[in-house]
Amino acid sequence: MRANTDSDGEVRFDAETSRASATYFRSTAYFSGISIEQLEKKASGQRIRRFQKRSRRSGSRRSRPIQQKYNDVMESGELDKILKEGAEKAGAIAQKTLRRVKENFGLGL
Repeated sequence: MRANTDSDGEVRFDAETSRASATYFRSTAYFSGISIEQLEKKASGQRIRRFQKRSRRSGSRRSRPIQQKYNDVMESGELDKILKEGAEKAGAIAQKTLRRVKENFGLGL
């Protein structure tokens, strides 16, 4: 994703004409914990490559705990257990419903 630049190569936030620029600034602002206005001031005078590199580092640092929690959940088997229990409950309810429908329509069992 690229942020908007003028012919001088400086980074600029432009939500009106560039959705990519707006998305890049918003996500960077979120992960860095600073406002878009502050980020724009901070990015002023920077070349786009330098801005992107710093933004990615910030996002990577902030998302690390989320990634770790995701990995822990996926490796624990807890999600599979919850899904299996839910499928068993849904199956039992579906069987009762199907039996009632068959009886009501005279389809026999």
